Amino acid sequence: MPPKTRKTKIENSEDSENSHDIPDLKPEPLPTSDDSYKRKIVIGKENCIANSQIIKLRHPKEGFALFRIGEDIFDEVLAVDDGNRSWFYGNSVIGDGSVQLFAPFNPIFVVLPYLIKNKERFMEIEDVLCDDQVEAIKELWNHKKLLDALKNVADVKDVCDSKVVRINEEKLLKWIRGKFEILKNQLSDDVHKSLLENDEAFERYVFSFLSDYLCPEICVMARNSLNIKEAPVSENIDMSMKRKLMDEDDEIPKTVAKVKRNMASRIAASRIIHAGRGIGQPTAFGKRMERLSNRVWGEVVMPTDTKSLKVVRVMSAEPYETKEQLSPEYYPNLPMFHYLTKMLRFHGLFFDDHVIFREVQDNLKIIRGKVVRPPIGQGKRAQLRGKK
Repeated sequence: MPPKTRKTKIENSEDSENSHDIPDLKPEPLPTSDDSYKRKIVIGKENCIANSQIIKLRHPKEGFALFRIGEDIFDEVLAVDDGNRSWFYGNSVIGDGSVQLFAPFNPIFVVLPYLIKNKERFMEIEDVLCDDQVEAIKELWNHKKLLDALKNVADVKDVCDSKVVRINEEKLLKWIRGKFEILKNQLSDDVHKSLLENDEAFERYVFSFLSDYLCPEICVMARNSLNIKEAPVSENIDMSMKRKLMDEDDEIPKTVAKVKRNMASRIAASRIIHAGRGIGQPTAFGKRMERLSNRVWGEVVMPTDTKSLKVVRVMSAEPYETKEQLSPEYYPNLPMFHYLTKMLRFHGLFFDDHVIFREVQDNLKIIRGKVVRPPIGQGKRAQLRGKK
């Protein structure tokens, strides 16, 4: 056992102080039924979850969404899910690793599309907030927070013990301008200094957050009222990929290592050079692959190679040799025919790919006294077998 020193005494005293700070945690009781295991982690204000309900309403920008409403509560339900996750709770495990977040939401954003749809006349709130596909919209008819906030964007009148409302565009744009300024002041502390130096870019950045809660018609009105200009083309270019390509180009060495002057290295170097042949190299194979890729991915281009056309003209020219024992004129002779077909193969002109060459072949067969496409059993070999 090591002797106690001043250092060990100080460490022991610190450990004893930290041990008093840690409270005694009692283990949570296990669920008693199967339904009790279907639990979720929820983040919200304290002592406000019991007196509320979750309903489905139309989101002004993203279709349908879940909202939690109460007497003085109006929150949007946001789900944060990172995939395969779980939670440890007491002595049990919650299989659903997502988090349900209750974020405060202004009910005016939900009501604005209904108000702008009935902007011509005064109507009761029950007639304005009417949706056949969303029956839960009726829960907002007597919502205290919504009725108090309607005065900021609409004209509210009391007629025969009932309230009628009609949207006021001046109040609406003034209210949106106030929200824009509040959001602008809040974001000015968190954005990069390059955005703060450019006022137009910073205003577009702030308006992008605000537009997520506005319907398209009101979004256009707000953009014109706030004088938000469109982003230039150069601002929309993603420079991350360009920077990455430039960095990769810098990493590639531009100098080629020198090869030593001996036989083994010379053979290896020559093989490396031949192995590098491809579409970009001026070889017969590269030209053929490039022609094939153009035929597959590009437009169909008829071959206009001068050498190929020269071969076709030679084979379709007048005969230069005749044989007395044959009645039709025979041209060209067999060696010349093989030579010409070899040239055609070298220059990428094949029998089945060129219509002109196929016609020339048919004409040669006719001149030689052959049938162009004889039926099966009636060709030249069948005739010779019949003579025997």
